[in-house]
Amino acid sequence: MRLSVKITLLPFLSFLSVCCSEPTNKSKAEQSLTEIKYLKVEEAILKFINSHPNWGQNDIVQKKTFDTLTKELKPLIDRGLYDDLPFKFVAIQEVEEKGEKSYLALFNFDKDKFEGNRLAKTFILSVYGVVDETMIAKLKQGNSYFIKGKVLKFKTDKFTVIKNSVTDNIIDFVLLPNVRMKITNATLVK
Repeated sequence: MRLSVKITLLPFLSFLSVCCSEPTNKSKAEQSLTEIKYLKVEEAILKFINSHPNWGQNDIVQKKTFDTLTKELKPLIDRGLYDDLPFKFVAIQEVEEKGEKSYLALFNFDKDKFEGNRLAKTFILSVYGVVDETMIAKLKQGNSYFIKGKVLKFKTDKFTVIKNSVTDNIIDFVLLPNVRMKITNATLVK
């Protein structure tokens, strides 16, 4: 199956950038996002698409393929599939759940943190994070964070990959399941 030139050149360009860059002792969270070869979710989606070459040949095949994709990847979210994605902290509100006060923060995937033509630039994703007062003091609206936590429930439960035509297989966007999670850590993206 032929994906767009943008996506097929990604491994070569990533390899080239790794080979030409100076060694570093930075942690993954401190690295610039352009230094990361593949994000976990990019790798998982590309592997899945490549193993299902007829994924978009018609609406019925596409629906069955996406049901399989969701079944295979959804459990990985709880085990950290989104951990290396940058999320922009957008808003927070106080809510009451089961008679107790808590805070719900909205984080949107920050595709602007990526340069070039990466699959990640096509992602559409939000995380609804339950945060405590300690976390509130740490977060600043407009900043981007790598967030980790435990999935509480899925707000949407489907993966969907949309391409602009059946013949060229160029991916226009990837809709990922939105989750509600208890945020345990937020590391500022530099």
